[in-house]
Amino acid sequence: MRARSEPHWGDEAGFTLIEMMVVLAVIAMASLGVVAYGVNRDREPTSRALAQSTALLAHRASQAAVTRGLPVRLRVDLEAGVISLDAGKKQDVVRFSADSAGARLATGRGLVASPGVGEIVFLPDGSATGGEIRFQRQGQPAYRVRIHWLTGAVSYGEAK
Repeated sequence: MRARSEPHWGDEAGFTLIEMMVVLAVIAMASLGVVAYGVNRDREPTSRALAQSTALLAHRASQAAVTRGLPVRLRVDLEAGVISLDAGKKQDVVRFSADSAGARLATGRGLVASPGVGEIVFLPDGSATGGEIRFQRQGQPAYRVRIHWLTGAVSYGEAK
């Protein structure tokens, strides 16, 4: 009976051309992701992104008011570049550069502490005090977030 010999690879040690190309492609994609992340990190958010983030925060405020059975205030400080919830968590904040955002606030007279500083209150019955927050960065279209006073409905879109 003959003994079987182990397969002999001989001169085939190393990587194939396909394997090397796959590795190089993966490295190229990873480096592009790192470069893109670094470039976008320094940029200010667009007017649309600010309006979208603010609308999401307003939705959270509305839900929290109905769930807790207590009024929830969406505090807007355009001078400091901060929009936050009064009873929110640390992540319940929208921050922006007050100088370049071109932000404006329209809300009830009794809810404005000073120009550019005020609040929109969401009530437990689903309504709100109402208002509008508008963002317009230079060279970009204006976007606004509207809070309807009767229904508490939050909407955002391009300002016309």
